[in-house]
Amino acid sequence: MITIVDCKLHRDRMSDLLNEIIFQIQNGLNLQEDCTLLYNVKLAIGEVLCNIIEHSETNVDNTVDLKIKWTNKMIEIEITDHGDGFDWKRCLQEKMPVPLQIGGRGLIMAKLVSDYLEFDETGKTAYLRFIVWSKIRGEEMINFQEVNQSLQVKINCDINFETTRELEGVLQQYNIEKNIDEINVDFQKVKFIDSTGVSLLVKWIHPLSLTRKIIIHHASDPIKNVFRICKLEQFVELV
Repeated sequence: MITIVDCKLHRDRMSDLLNEIIFQIQNGLNLQEDCTLLYNVKLAIGEVLCNIIEHSETNVDNTVDLKIKWTNKMIEIEITDHGDGFDWKRCLQEKMPVPLQIGGRGLIMAKLVSDYLEFDETGKTAYLRFIVWSKIRGEEMINFQEVNQSLQVKINCDINFETTRELEGVLQQYNIEKNIDEINVDFQKVKFIDSTGVSLLVKWIHPLSLTRKIIIHHASDPIKNVFRICKLEQFVELV
């Protein structure tokens, strides 16, 4: 199913209309209100709109055209300003400002949280894309919970060539707090792991093991054997 929203956003009502559209996406894709994907979509659209409001002084009719199309695999967004545009390539090539700098973060943040952000040559129309299916599935594959100074990680699927890309995306996005000194990984629902899965674990766990204790719980005997064959016991504890 493809759903398309095509509307004009008036500057004095942008926030309300944006919330309405996000609500439609949430219901249309059956997303949780606190879903990371939904948050990122709202953040990216909002930052592009803020950039338009701040820099487009020649927008006479005070409106922005917004087109959003979504399926269960992709969200595509097109935002067109009626002003003169701007030098978007220069903005997106800049690095994230230092913490105390005022301004200059918006479009960089939008690019970092989206899967695609480009403008047309005039700088008037922005194109955003978000991959839906893999992110939703990824969030179902793995759960995180911080308890005091430990992180509980529950993996809910096999770790193989079909799942590693999505798992890696979720693992990369999760920010582990500095005060976490122990990571407990629950393998109860992991029935199979192959070489790509082992590579993913090495890539994720080894750097963490340099400063934290890593414990694997409820791994089956065959999976424990894979860990031993690959010598992962050098930096994880199997219990």
